[in-house]
Amino acid sequence: MMDSYMILKKIEQRLKDLSTSEYEKMQDAIDNSKIFDELVVQLKILIEKCLREDNNALAIKALVLLADNIDCAEDMSATEKFITCLQDENLLSQKTYKAFYDNLIKK
Repeated sequence: MMDSYMILKKIEQRLKDLSTSEYEKMQDAIDNSKIFDELVVQLKILIEKCLREDNNALAIKALVLLADNIDCAEDMSATEKFITCLQDENLLSQKTYKAFYDNLIKK
């Protein structure tokens, strides 16, 4: 079983590959969109897992990667709801959220 860090690196590389690929045909764009959606779901699962394991440093990296890969308002809204749910479940502490937010601003 892959550890959380390796899962994050794998997702990060797949996102990078998607963002640098050329959309020559509409079908490719649709396929890439499905892959992107799947990667976002995997990233959210990883974030929750890291937070449950108190691996805040890796959770912050994964949260920043998630934030870096959302462009449209719909994605942003879903991500805000996801972060709110993490806070409601007391998984995302204020300290971790502040560190995530500070990392995001530095980029």
